[in-house]
Amino acid sequence: MTTVPVRPIAGTPARAAAPAAPAGGGIGVNAIDPIKLLHKYKWHLIFATIFGVALGAGAHAVWMQTFPLFQAYETYEVTAQPTDPGLPGGVKTVDEDEMDLFKGTQVAYIKSLTLLEMAARDPNLARNAPKWSAKFMKDGVFDYASAALALEDSIDARIVPGTNYLQIAMVYWNRQEVLAIVSHVSKTYQQALLQNANLDSRNQIQVLEATKKEFENQIKQAQAQRLALVKDQNIDALDQKLAAVTQFIEQETNKLTEINVVLDGLRSQMSELEGQLRSPTGIQYSDQMRSEVEMDAIIQRIKAAVAELEAQQLSLQRRGIAPEHRDMMLLQARIDGYTAQLATERERLLRERFNATIDSLRKSVAQLVSQQAEATKRLQELKTEQAKLSQVNSEVDDIQFRIETLTKGMADAEQKLQGLKAVGDMSKTGRVLHREAARLPTEVYFPKWYIMIPAGVVLVVGCVGGIVFLREMLDQRVRGPADIALIPRTRLVGLIPEASEDPSAPKAMASAFTDAPGGVIAESFRQLRAPLLKRMAQAGHKSLLVIPGMPGSGATTVASNLAQACAATHQKVLLVDANFRRPGLHKVFGLPDGPGLGDVLGGRVTLDAAARPTAQEHLRVLTAGSAGERVLERLGTPAMDELLRVAGQSYDLIVLDTAPAIVSGDASALAARCDAAVLVVRAGNEKRGLVARVKNDLSDLKAEFLGVVVNAVRASAGGYFRRNIRAAHDYQNGKE
Repeated sequence: MTTVPVRPIAGTPARAAAPAAPAGGGIGVNAIDPIKLLHKYKWHLIFATIFGVALGAGAHAVWMQTFPLFQAYETYEVTAQPTDPGLPGGVKTVDEDEMDLFKGTQVAYIKSLTLLEMAARDPNLARNAPKWSAKFMKDGVFDYASAALALEDSIDARIVPGTNYLQIAMVYWNRQEVLAIVSHVSKTYQQALLQNANLDSRNQIQVLEATKKEFENQIKQAQAQRLALVKDQNIDALDQKLAAVTQFIEQETNKLTEINVVLDGLRSQMSELEGQLRSPTGIQYSDQMRSEVEMDAIIQRIKAAVAELEAQQLSLQRRGIAPEHRDMMLLQARIDGYTAQLATERERLLRERFNATIDSLRKSVAQLVSQQAEATKRLQELKTEQAKLSQVNSEVDDIQFRIETLTKGMADAEQKLQGLKAVGDMSKTGRVLHREAARLPTEVYFPKWYIMIPAGVVLVVGCVGGIVFLREMLDQRVRGPADIALIPRTRLVGLIPEASEDPSAPKAMASAFTDAPGGVIAESFRQLRAPLLKRMAQAGHKSLLVIPGMPGSGATTVASNLAQACAATHQKVLLVDANFRRPGLHKVFGLPDGPGLGDVLGGRVTLDAAARPTAQEHLRVLTAGSAGERVLERLGTPAMDELLRVAGQSYDLIVLDTAPAIVSGDASALAARCDAAVLVVRAGNEKRGLVARVKNDLSDLKAEFLGVVVNAVRASAGGYFRRNIRAAHDYQNGKE
């Protein structure tokens, strides 16, 4: 089933820790949703924009008629110095940082009091700009110091972004005088540059001469150092020595590598043979060694003797002599003897050759180790000599490079010095070129409509937006479920939409659950019912006190519909009107006001006799009672405890409606006797401080405070609440 946007929050065990409070521990400030604000105050902002446009246009028109401003400016170009005598063609290349530094220096110089006082002292300024100068005349004397300070505030020197152009500008209401003042300051700037020319030239000549002398001294010292090193190390043969040493190092390295390879092979063979000596299976002789032993003269002689005896034995066999014959047996005995001797000699010779091989390997390894050590020593000596020769060679190269660098620097200094002496007067004006003279302004500099109108819009819309923002930030009213979250340790149980938001349009809000069971309001009470019944069942609660925060909160409506919603689940529900001040439940259900609660507490009737049936089978209503029996003090007596006890035996749920907490203490008296309580507040009516105070007052009483029900919630700005309500209604009523 489609529901409204905010689901009620189920209760937690009694006195359990509630959600953490906002930072600061207070009620907190509102969370601002910009989209909601735009939708809520869109017409205010539209009217503010229109008024801002009108205000900007009006201000522009008035300003144009009363005090328009004009701007005059002169333009200079800052370049690399074109008269540098030290470079071909007199063109000097400077890096970007140096250019930026030079341009910044010129801007600062133009705006300096030194230059502006020079301009103010010139009598032409007062003659060419009499209206501007009149305010600095004191007793017929022109106060140039004050005029210079005024120029400092008015004259603007700036670099045109992204270019090397420099502008001297001023804004003033008189177009003729602003032209005269800018032209006068510009002319003063050019004269100041020319006055400094000779001094700059002399200073440059002195610096270049000192630089040249320093270069000469350093060159002499470097040459002397190189001469001494050449004599000590015989530099003439240095390159040949270094080449020869390098060749020897390469040869010794190759030789050492060959020795290491051979040595590793011999050590591997020797390790393998020595391992066979220690092996329990004996020595495994190679085929080559066995072949060499078989070729030995002793082995050959024994083999020949055995062959001769075997031939005699074969001859006797052919003659028919049996093996048992004495001659045959004698021959066999001699053959066996020679065979045993052959095996012994063969093993002896193999062992001798094996031992000889190991001894030979050991001698070879020892010789190679000795050769390896000698080669390593020779290689180290050669590398040491090579490093020494390389160091000497590097020192000579460094000295030679330094001499060449110093010589080039001295030549450059000499070339610049000769150029300066040849050119003579040379000024910085070569880097600052006058490109454009000031002209009489033909257009108004300020005001501009494209500035005034947006400024008016920004001003008015900003003020309206600021007021709206402050209003929203400082508004402490509970306007919806989100405001309950700003109250420390306070739970939201549920929300009930404004009756006008429900498309089903129930006839009476107090009976909306039965009048329009398919409406969104009825569905909201179903959502409210679920967590309340679950929590009360978990804690074993029977009685629920519905407390209004202020008059008009709609607690009677909430209590009535909640009781009807619970009765719809076949629970036996007793709805009690405990509001003796302004009872209303009897009007909701069309019942007489008595006998009722007051009569039962006064002992005039029993509960069963006073509880009236309603159209719902499982719902009975106990009205407030006869006017004379509605004694406020009886709500806090043991009779009220007894009534709740007896009702709890006959009913599954007891819902009590009471007077607003802000105007009476009835709610506190009843909360001390009921099992649970909820607070009903009307959206846009009660403030968060009231909710927090009532919650704190109830925290020490018997009734478990389950949370807050926000009643009469209107659709949020932005429309999503209204769209969800419409979707819920359409879904429940079978519409696509």
